[in-house]
Amino acid sequence: MKSSDFKFEDKKKFLKTIINNIVVKSTDNLEHDLTIKFKLPYVNDQLIYKDNKDKSKGYILKDGSYSKILRIGSLKKIKVNGTKMLSDQHYKQECPQYYSVTVE
Repeated sequence: MKSSDFKFEDKKKFLKTIINNIVVKSTDNLEHDLTIKFKLPYVNDQLIYKDNKDKSKGYILKDGSYSKILRIGSLKKIKVNGTKMLSDQHYKQECPQYYSVTVE
């Protein structure tokens, strides 16, 4: 998904097929918890081979969980036009489109 071979719309379409929703909670002024809820149990799923020496004998897919929680903290302090501020505040001023949330 990081490859520039994929257009933004293709990435968005792919994510909509695997993600059910994302819940954002503020833990304080500097951190947020993101709970990503998947449509299938992708998180920490496993392939368990029937025979580790001969993988052609097949495998069993062990389900993972449906959600992943990420804690996102603020970035380091930077100087912008002579003023010290948290870097995410700078981006919020310069790129407000990245701080919008669309709920469907």
